[in-house]
Order: sequence, then C-alpha cells, then structure tokens
Amino acid sequence: MFQAKPTTYALERDQVLFAASWLKDNALRHWTALLRNNPDHPALHQWGAYIKEFTSIFGPHNATRDAEIALVKLKMFDNNRFSNFLVRFEAEAFETGWDYQAIAFHLRALMQIDTQYWEKEAERTLYTQPANKPFSTTNTAQRTTPTDKPSTATFPNAARGPLTQEERDERRKNGLCMGCGKKDHIVRDCPLRKVTGRATYTIDGEEIIEDYYEVEEENEQEND
Repeated sequence: MFQAKPTTYALERDQVLFAASWLKDNALRHWTALLRNNPDHPALHQWGAYIKEFTSIFGPHNATRDAEIALVKLKMFDNNRFSNFLVRFEAEAFETGWDYQAIAFHLRALMQIDTQYWEKEAERTLYTQPANKPFSTTNTAQRTTPTDKPSTATFPNAARGPLTQEERDERRKNGLCMGCGKKDHIVRDCPLRKVTGRATYTIDGEEIIEDYYEVEEENEQEND
C-alpha cells in the first residue's frame, strides 16, 4: 500500500495514522489511551515502533502455531471456487515455515478430507428430503356430462345392496332400467346383468365379492 503511493505515505507518521484508522475494539482503545496519556510515544510516530507495540500486545504469540491450526481447520466452502481455496491455503501454509513437500502432502490430505465431508453432506441431505407424494392417475379435473335428473345408476365396479322400494317406484315411474337406472333399455338387456348379478371391488389389495341385486321379473314385464 505504502509503495503504491510513496508520496502520500512518505512520512512514517502518515503510515502509522493510516494503519491506526483500521484499529477497533481493544486495539483502538489502546491507541486512544496512548494519544491521551503519552502523545510522544514512539508507536504514535514511528512505523517500526507501532508494529512492535501492537504486535506484542494484540498480535499472535505464536504465529507459526496459529497458522498450523488455521491450516488444519481450512476447508473449501460449497460456494467457493477452488482458486479461492488455494489462496487461503497458501496464505496459511507459508506462515507455518513448512517445506514444499510438507505443504503439498497436507494439501492433498486436506482435499481428500474436504471431499469426504461434502459427500457425507450430500448423502445426509438426500436422506432427509421428504418423500415425493405417490403419483395418482386419477384425473380430478375430469368433468361429467350433466343430466336432467340425478342418476341412481350403479356400475359394475361399485358394490351396493338391493334397491329399496322407493328406488324401484322411482325407476318404474320414469321408465328407467331396474338394473343400472338408465334409459333406452330394459333390465333384460341391461349390461350390468352380464356381471352375473354380482359386483366386485377391491380394498387394500384384496378382492371382495358382494351380492349386488335381485331382478324381479314383474318389473321386466311391466317395462315391456
């Protein structure tokens, strides 16, 4: 920074003031105390004295050990590029003072650990996702053709008991088939009669057979 702007930071005092502008928390409080109580302190005017003063109080006591710990904890985040990971790795690696072989070995080991970590994360995410709802082939948007009168028709796959007397009278009055409740045919020609008088439906995978209805011959004759 200072070399990029040699004119601006030609004096050490300017360099110290620039560095002090980035201080915060306890370091900033220490700087303020020096200004108030000891304005002639060398750390306020000389770059070397400033570095020595603040490093001895707030700097790492064992920079090499701190770099080693940071290197062990280093991992690649899922939204980072590998180049960013390498920059962070190099910054910590060279602080350790390790030789090239040790750094290269640790990089390979770290990449392997990181890969295993994210593989486990992906597997955990996969098994914690809610299961998809079962696909239904039923078309809920399907419409039926409206009729003039609500139909009391029954279907081969729907089980029901015999007709009540009220239902018989209603069908007889409107000329409906005693079997399915539809017009245009009589019970003798009713397609439901081909089901041999029984209806089939399924519950929990088991086929249940139930008596459907008994057709009265007198109704058939009346419709003729």
